[in-house]
Amino acid sequence: MTAVLNLHRELRLAYPTLRSIERAIRAAEGELAVDVLIVLDRPDPATEEYIRDAAPRVLGDIPHDIVVVDNGDLGLSRNDGVRLARGEFVAMCDGDNMVSLDWFRNAVAFVAAHEEPVVAHPEYIVSFDALDVLWKIVSSRDPQFDALALAEDNLWDATCIARRQTFVDVPYIATYAQTGTGPEDWQWNAETLAKGIDHLPVPGTSLFYRIKRVGSLLARHVAGAAMLPHSVYFADRSIPEGINARNRGALVGSAEPASRPGVGARVKGLGRRAVVQVAKTGFRAVRRVVGGHPQFPMVQEELRELVWRVNNARGGAPWGDIPDQLREEWRAMHRIEPHVFPEKRTLARMQYYAPQRSVFTDVYWQLVDSVGATPDYLFVVPWLRRGGADKVILNYVRAILEADTDARIVVLGTEPGESEWASRLPAEVSFVQVPEAFHGMQPERQDRVLGLAMTQLAPRIIHLVNSNVGYRVYTKNSAALAQRSRLFLSVFCIDETEEGRLTHYMLKGLRQYMEHVDAVFTDNADIVRFLRETYDYPEREFAVHYQPVDPPELEPRAREVRPFTADEPLRVLWAARFDRQKRLDVLLDVARIASERGLPVEFHVFGSAGIEVDSAAREVTRSSHVRYRGAFDGGLEVLEPDRYDVIMLTSQWEGLPNTILEAATYELPALAPRVGGVAEFVGPATGYIVERFDDAAAYVDQIASMVGDPEGVRSRGRAARELVDERHSWTAFARTVRERDSYTV
Repeated sequence: MTAVLNLHRELRLAYPTLRSIERAIRAAEGELAVDVLIVLDRPDPATEEYIRDAAPRVLGDIPHDIVVVDNGDLGLSRNDGVRLARGEFVAMCDGDNMVSLDWFRNAVAFVAAHEEPVVAHPEYIVSFDALDVLWKIVSSRDPQFDALALAEDNLWDATCIARRQTFVDVPYIATYAQTGTGPEDWQWNAETLAKGIDHLPVPGTSLFYRIKRVGSLLARHVAGAAMLPHSVYFADRSIPEGINARNRGALVGSAEPASRPGVGARVKGLGRRAVVQVAKTGFRAVRRVVGGHPQFPMVQEELRELVWRVNNARGGAPWGDIPDQLREEWRAMHRIEPHVFPEKRTLARMQYYAPQRSVFTDVYWQLVDSVGATPDYLFVVPWLRRGGADKVILNYVRAILEADTDARIVVLGTEPGESEWASRLPAEVSFVQVPEAFHGMQPERQDRVLGLAMTQLAPRIIHLVNSNVGYRVYTKNSAALAQRSRLFLSVFCIDETEEGRLTHYMLKGLRQYMEHVDAVFTDNADIVRFLRETYDYPEREFAVHYQPVDPPELEPRAREVRPFTADEPLRVLWAARFDRQKRLDVLLDVARIASERGLPVEFHVFGSAGIEVDSAAREVTRSSHVRYRGAFDGGLEVLEPDRYDVIMLTSQWEGLPNTILEAATYELPALAPRVGGVAEFVGPATGYIVERFDDAAAYVDQIASMVGDPEGVRSRGRAARELVDERHSWTAFARTVRERDSYTV
C-alpha cells in the first residue's frame, strides 16, 4: 500500500500526522508492506524545509518519497499521488489529521476481502480544535442510508483507502479557488457512487480530524460559498433512487435484524426519543392543519432542526454509547496530539454529527425532476405574467427557436403566484416553477438549492431576467456556473428609492459576477451608458436588443388633421400602473395647469394599483381635471388607441417603455420626460420631450404647442410609426440576437 500524504503549508501541524502514519505502519508490519508518498503542492519554503527534515526523522526506515508539485489544487495533487503510487492499494491522508493504530492494516484487509471495488473509510471521525464533533460514518449499503441526501451533505471524509485502480478509474477533478467549486472529495464520493463503487466504514477504525479556526481549505470553501462541482450523480435521480431501492431490497431479504444499541444506551435515549416523537407528531399535526400554507416548509425545517438539536443534546450519541475501543484509541492519540483527549468536559460539549435529510433534499430533487434532461437554455425569471419584461422573455424564446428548432428551452419561475403567460410559450418549451416548499426556506438555503440545481444541470445557456434569488445565485456562484454554462442577464432600467438611491437586484453583486457573465442584454442604450460610466465595463460586455413590437391586427384608421378646440379637444392618453415610479402627482399637476391655462385638452387615464398606492393615486379617480377610465393591465389595443392624439408618460425613471412603442404603431406620438432610454425613441421628429420629469409647466408648454400645430402632431405620429416599423421589427430583433455568437447556435 502507498500512503499518499497531501501537504501545502501545514508546517509543524504535519508532525502529529506523520507520527500517526508511522505508528499505523508499524502496527501493520508483517502483514502489509507500506510506503509513504508526500505530495507538497506549492508549499511555502518553511513547510518544504521542515518536511524534508521531519519526514526522515519520524518515518525512519519506512520507504518514503517527497515530491513537489505546482497544481494549486488538492484534487490534482491527489491524482499526482495516485500516479506515482507503487502500491496496489492507496490511502489518502491529509496533512493535519491523525489515523488510528489499525487503520491501514484493517482497511486494506477490508478492501481486499471485496472482489468488487469499494472505498473504505474510518468508522468514526473525532474532530477537535475549533469544534468537538463526533461523526459515525454511514455505509452506502446500509438500509437506512438515503442516497438522495448526498445532495445536501457530504457523507464521507476525504480520508479513505481503495485499490489504486479505483482512483485511476475515477480521478479527482480540479476545484481551483477561482472556479468557485469545491470540495473535491464530495464530488469524488458522488462520482464513485454513481459508478457502483460503495463507500463503507471499517469497523473499529477512527480518524482524528483537526478543524482549523482559520486558514483551512474548508474555511475558504465556506467563506467563498463554494458550489459542489458537476457530477452525473446529482443530475439524474435514477442513480440515488437505484441505490435506495437496492438497499431496501437487501433489508427485505435479510434474515438478521439490524444491530441495536445496548440496554444502557437505550435507557439514556428514552428522553431524546420522546422529544423526537413529540416533534414528529407536531409535524404531522401541522401538516394536516396548514400543509398548504406557504410558510409550512419553514415550520417543517424548524421541527427537523429540533430533532437535530435533540440528537446533539448532552447524554450521548444518537447511535448509542461511544465504543470502548474508540475511547482507548482517543486516549492513545493524546500522546501524539495533546489537544486530543476524551475528558468529561470534552464529552459534555461534544456535538454528534448525524446528517438529517431536510426539505432541502426534497426541493432539490423535485426541481431537478421538473426540469428534466439538461436544457440548452434555462431562463431564470420570477414568473411569466402580463408585463414588459415577460414579453421580452417570450421574444427571446421565439428568436432562439427560429435559430435552432431543436433547442431545448426551460423557463424557471422562482417567485410564488400564478404565471398566466406561461400558456403563451410554444408547446415545445417547458415552464417550471420551483417547488412550493422552496418559498418557505431561508434565503441562504434557497440560494444553495437553486445554485446546486443550476450547476448540476449545467445548461449551455443560463439567462437571468429579474429574479431576485437568481441574482443572489449569480453573486455567490457565477464562477462555478460559468465552468459549464454561459451566463447572460437582461436589465431594462435602474429604479430609485424615495431617498433617491439607485437600486436594482443586479447592482447588489455586480462586481462579484460580471467577470463571469458573457453579456448583459438590454432594450435601451441608456443602461449601457450608465453601467459603463459607473463601473467602467467595456462595450463588448453589452448588447442592445431593441424589442420588437407587433403591428396592430387591424391597420389603424387614417388620421385626419383637425384643429383642437373646446368641442374637439386634444385627447391625451395616460396608461400605466399606479405606483411611485409613474408619478401620478406630476400627471395631476399637468392636468391642473392645462385647465388653468384654458387649453382644449382632455386627459384620459387608465391604471390600476401597483406595489404602492398613495394619495395621488386615490386623487386621480376623483379629480375633475382628468378622466379616469378604469384599470390598465398592459396592452394598448384594448384601450382603442385610435381615439387619442398623443400618449403621455410622467415617469421618474424608465427603460424604454413598451407602451410608447405600441402607441407608435397607432401613429400616436409620445409626450415624455428625458429619463432612461425614452429619448432614444422620442425626439423632435417622433414626439415631444420634457427635460425634467417633474416640470409640469414644461409638459403644458408642449401640449400648447400641439394645440397650435395639429399638422405637427400628425407628422410626428407618422414618423414614430416609421421608426418602430424599422428599428423595432421582428426581423431586426432576431438579427441582433443572432449576432451574439455565444448565445445562439
